[in-house]
Amino acid sequence: MRLKQGLISEEESAIHEEKEEEIKLTLGKKIGNFLYHNKWWLGLGTFFTVLAIFLIADIISTPRPDMTVLMLCQNNDVGSSAFLDDFFTEFTEDFNGNGKVLASVYYIPYSSNEYDNYTSGASVKLTTYLNSAEAVIIIGNKQTTEELLVPDQTLTDLSSIYPDDPHVKDWFYYLKGTNFAQKIGVPEKCITDDMFLAIRKPIKLVNDSKEEMQETYDKDFPVFDRIVKSLSTGE
Repeated sequence: MRLKQGLISEEESAIHEEKEEEIKLTLGKKIGNFLYHNKWWLGLGTFFTVLAIFLIADIISTPRPDMTVLMLCQNNDVGSSAFLDDFFTEFTEDFNGNGKVLASVYYIPYSSNEYDNYTSGASVKLTTYLNSAEAVIIIGNKQTTEELLVPDQTLTDLSSIYPDDPHVKDWFYYLKGTNFAQKIGVPEKCITDDMFLAIRKPIKLVNDSKEEMQETYDKDFPVFDRIVKSLSTGE
C-alpha cells in the first residue's frame, strides 16, 4: 500500500531473507552429535558385534570331541547325566591330536509323539545326524529300532563278534545288568530292559560317503570294543 502511495521505493519494499549464521562445531561436538542422533543403531550394532565375537570365541575355545555318540531315545535321567560324557571319554583317545581327550554324547530325546519331536527339534537333529558319518556309536531302545533304524541294514551284527557275551543279542549290547548306571551316576531303575549300545556299519549316507563313515567306524570301533569288554567284566 505504501509502495502504491509512493511513500517507499520498490527496493525498500523487497523482503530480504535473513541467513542464519552457520554454527561451527568442534570435532568433539560433531562426534557427540553423531553419537546422540544414532545411539539406537550404534547400540544394536555394538550388541550384535559383541555377540558375534562371543560366539566365535566360544567355538574356537570349545574342544572338538574326539568321538561323538548318539543317544536316540527318550530317557532324561540318562541323557542329562553329568557323567555320561565322562564315561565314554574314559575309553576314547586323542584322535584329533589337540592334546585333549573328549567324547561327547549328543542326546536326541526321540518320542513316538511327532509334535514333541517337532517342538524339541528332535526331527531335524535325527535327519542331520543319521545322515552324517560323524557318529557311529548309538544308545537306543526298542522304539529306536522299530521307528528309526533297520538293524540288519544299518547296524553291525555284534553276535558274530561277541558270541559268548550274555549281554549281546544280534545287533545290540544290552545295558541292563551291567554297571553302566553306576558309572554314569544314575539309579539302576533308569536303565530299561530294552536299552542298548550298538554301532552303525559303514553305508552310503545322504550327506557323507561310505568311505567317510568307514573312517569313523575304524576309529570308533576299538573304543566300542573297550566299552563292551569293560561293562561285561564289571571293571
